[in-house]
Amino acid sequence: MITIGKIQELATLKDLNPIEQMAHEVSICLDIPYSDVEIWSLDKLKSEYRKLKLDKLPDKRIGYKFKHKGRRFRLVKNAKEMSAHHFIELQEVVKGDMVESLHQVIALLSYRVDILGRKIEDDYQWKVDNFKDLE
Repeated sequence: MITIGKIQELATLKDLNPIEQMAHEVSICLDIPYSDVEIWSLDKLKSEYRKLKLDKLPDKRIGYKFKHKGRRFRLVKNAKEMSAHHFIELQEVVKGDMVESLHQVIALLSYRVDILGRKIEDDYQWKVDNFKDLE
């Protein structure tokens, strides 16, 4: 699966020739060391790259509920559901590189819920620290 951390790592790839870029992307997405991928044949590299389907958008609807590391979360549907300090921080975070701060944005736009879907106290810093591996 592609995680937020992997998306952030992919976004750092710049100024590479197309084949080298492809090899780095395969390495990152499949969690294979680049040194292993770079010795593959070009046919194998292209075949594995096509399997990744990085050029296609997800075909399912966005879910507002998700689980991560045994905890349940919901995304806010509008700004009225956010606390004021999270809204203010969101304004600051989006001024920077959006991909680089994607895990922070999702942390700000989500809140923890119990098994019945009721909002419970959550730890923003935990979300920031753990959402990089969110799928």
